Amino acid sequence: MPSTSMPTASSGLPDDIWGEIAMELGACDVFSLSQACRELYSFLSRRDVWTRVLRAVCRRHGVFLPTYRVSATEMTLAQLQRAASRPERWHGSIRRIASPFGLWDDYASTRQNLDEHPTITPTIEGAFFPLRHWRLHLVPGGRFLAALTLPNHSSGYVSETTTVALSICDLGEPGSTDHHVPSIVASQSFDSACSIRHMAQTAKSEVVVVSESSFRVVVVHPTRQHSPMEPRFQWSAIAFDMEFRADGGSNPSLKRHRSSITIDTPDGRVLNICLQGHHVLLRFSELVVIWDPEMMEYISIKVPDLNARHRVIVPSCISVLTGHHLVSIGVETLGVWDISSSPPDIVISDPWNREAHDRILFSQVPCPAITDNRVYFDVHYQPAGDDSITRYQLDVSPHTPESLVGIPIAKPETRLTLTLMSATRFPTSRLSTNVDLAHGQLCYVWGGAPGVRSYAYAPSNSLTIPSMTPEKLVEETALTKYVCLGAYVPHLFCALSGRMICTQERRSVKIVDYLP
Repeated sequence: MPSTSMPTASSGLPDDIWGEIAMELGACDVFSLSQACRELYSFLSRRDVWTRVLRAVCRRHGVFLPTYRVSATEMTLAQLQRAASRPERWHGSIRRIASPFGLWDDYASTRQNLDEHPTITPTIEGAFFPLRHWRLHLVPGGRFLAALTLPNHSSGYVSETTTVALSICDLGEPGSTDHHVPSIVASQSFDSACSIRHMAQTAKSEVVVVSESSFRVVVVHPTRQHSPMEPRFQWSAIAFDMEFRADGGSNPSLKRHRSSITIDTPDGRVLNICLQGHHVLLRFSELVVIWDPEMMEYISIKVPDLNARHRVIVPSCISVLTGHHLVSIGVETLGVWDISSSPPDIVISDPWNREAHDRILFSQVPCPAITDNRVYFDVHYQPAGDDSITRYQLDVSPHTPESLVGIPIAKPETRLTLTLMSATRFPTSRLSTNVDLAHGQLCYVWGGAPGVRSYAYAPSNSLTIPSMTPEKLVEETALTKYVCLGAYVPHLFCALSGRMICTQERRSVKIVDYLP
């Protein structure tokens, strides 16, 4: 927060110029800038300036703007400043107080590691509130929760049609001390011509922010099951749009989108789903479908097996979207399709991961909305012994300077730039990492007398992939620093707001906030 002392010099620039500069800065940098002189202190202490800063922070980090009452007069200057600085404060607090674990030699050292490690105490911890759910999605920002619920089948009756309910819950502003009871603000239901069990095991869903006032929930579910007489599967992809008033008022609307698609495929699994803007990507075994609900059209792309040389135990590939490209990430090979052309042009790189292992998983890292041609992804190595998570940045652009991969490329005007961002090793004999929560930088400890504890971690920012040799284990593990978040099992986490969502037997949900 800004200092109470008043600087005494002149800024020398008009207010509108300083306003534009402030919108390009992080909130902490705006605090520092306000100390330069008296004029800047006065200008950068105005509520309208911080309203613009908060809007810019939300756009830059992909936070859903109605998370905060930006257009409402009830947000004070202090509340605006806290909201705008929330993404920076979470990561800053982790790096400031985190420390490495000591050796795990015996029971006593294990207890010391767990009991004496730095801890962040929650600022707000709510009670569990009832919310039956099958799948949960936290909208970026942490205020709104999309819950999909299946019927209660305790009666034993098996139906060939399943009714799924979609509910949107308002959890309240992150860090707010105002007493807010989580509530369902909108709901819709739809039917699928398949059993509850088949729906629960095979359907996928995801959420994406599509504008400053709306987000979209996409569900892909089976509508026809495989049979010996007809060895094909049929899938339906549907979308629901949650729209808020521009002024952040009440009475939001949840509507099913008029567009939907039906897909026939010989493969019975949806490997992954990715949403980018208005585009929906569905990845099957050797088929990718990209659907644009707004244009009411889709394309199908046959994707070769990028793991042909590695007979992996589980499907180890994902497909993601940039603004203009489909990127397929395999154990060794990156495939890129230019979806702005028809038919899509393909660029296949030579092996990028020359230390490939059979036990390897990929996960997409949420990317800020402003990075149209950039993808972040995590590689979760699971060799015998210890895990490691390596984060990469992949840029796909006709104008990217020559760097990395240094690889022959089919079309010379397209360039791939792959950058290693961090490489972190975990002692899996004590820690269980959850790759789905890697963006929130969480891991947790299972078993033992202390029970389950959650940890945020600061990656080592190593410039090399962690060594798989035992002699390097202690040295590399010590590069990662941890801070305890308490005895919670995280189901969802938003690193943009410091909010954790815990669940209990798919019947109730609890909110834990770590930032005021």
